[in-house]
Amino acid sequence: MGKFIGKRLLQLVFVLFAVSFMTFALMYIAPGDPAERKLTAQGEAIDPEVLEAEREKMGLNQPFVVRYFSWLGGVCTGNLGNSYVDNRPVITKLAEGMTYTVPLALSALAVALAISLPLGILSAVYRNSVLDVIVQIFSFIGNALPNFLIAVLLIFFFCIQNSVLPVIANNSFIGLILPTLSLAIPMCGRFIKQFRGEVIEQLEKTYITGLRVRGVKEKKIIFGNVLHNSSAAIITITGLAIGTLMGGSVVIESIFRWPGVGKLVMDAITARDYPVIQGFVLVMAVIYVLINLATDILYRVIDPRIDYEK
Repeated sequence: MGKFIGKRLLQLVFVLFAVSFMTFALMYIAPGDPAERKLTAQGEAIDPEVLEAEREKMGLNQPFVVRYFSWLGGVCTGNLGNSYVDNRPVITKLAEGMTYTVPLALSALAVALAISLPLGILSAVYRNSVLDVIVQIFSFIGNALPNFLIAVLLIFFFCIQNSVLPVIANNSFIGLILPTLSLAIPMCGRFIKQFRGEVIEQLEKTYITGLRVRGVKEKKIIFGNVLHNSSAAIITITGLAIGTLMGGSVVIESIFRWPGVGKLVMDAITARDYPVIQGFVLVMAVIYVLINLATDILYRVIDPRIDYEK
């Protein structure tokens, strides 16, 4: 197990190197002058001498390779550069955004699992019944609607028609409800279908027939055997969802003015704040790789028969 973790961490280094190079290259070939954008964002006059001095200060007159490895050296020490907009460290801005994005992502995931897991199990156990049809219709609708459309519908119903919840999140618990539902409902549509398929696959295996022949109660079969053998797939689905939520809540955070990393990077794209964009991509890559590693480790904890050393 230790050797496996070591290999995956080594892979992390190569993945991050590739991601950092591609991200920096894309920002390098992007149109416009970073020094000019920085001075404009800070409200300074664009004097040719001032502009040239700023370019020299930012190292923009150096070759691409020198600039890249200079930036990469800073990344290795935890320095992702400073924002062009307010000259604040990118790592600080991302850390502040994470304090809002992480609760939003975890709350959406918790709601999605709380709804999807029981519905997926019931839909599989009572396959082809009226309940199954209703659940599958709900799953199809949730999966078909994009989260921004769900956000608009929720705002119309809960904010405009009934004035129950605020449109702007205001960094409060009540403000977290609508963004959470906007992310959780589409996820429920995917989760129900995936959980239902996994449970049906387990129910069709021969060991289930053997348990039923021996007189084991159906409830014990479902919760004692089927769910245990489906846990690896459930962990995989959950792990991928966490990564998606951390980086994919950009539109929802912008709609509800929730000050997470999603809104931060959307504002950075609008302002062409390249250091923030580069830092965001790199941090998301680290999160994805670490989540995949944690998922593989959980496989080994749940099923000791898995031997990664081989």
